[in-house]
Amino acid sequence: MANKEHRVKQSLGLLEVCGLALAISCADIMAKSASITLLALEKTNGSGWMVIKITGDVASVQAAITTGAQFAEQRNGLVAHKVIA
Repeated sequence: MANKEHRVKQSLGLLEVCGLALAISCADIMAKSASITLLALEKTNGSGWMVIKITGDVASVQAAITTGAQFAEQRNGLVAHKVIA
């Protein structure tokens, strides 16, 4: 019987916030709160909106997005968030 490699399901997380400074702060907090990889921090079409893209295992991405969304919401800068499992 061949050894099967244990594969963890990867997930994509998106957090959209208003402003570059808030986006950088959210990315920092998310990276410190869970084991995720920051894929991109991009300007979107809108009034200075930025999207933060992260990846990692499903639980880590969900935890990081929740943390980042709460942080942004406390600063009145949350636009949207989504986890794609």
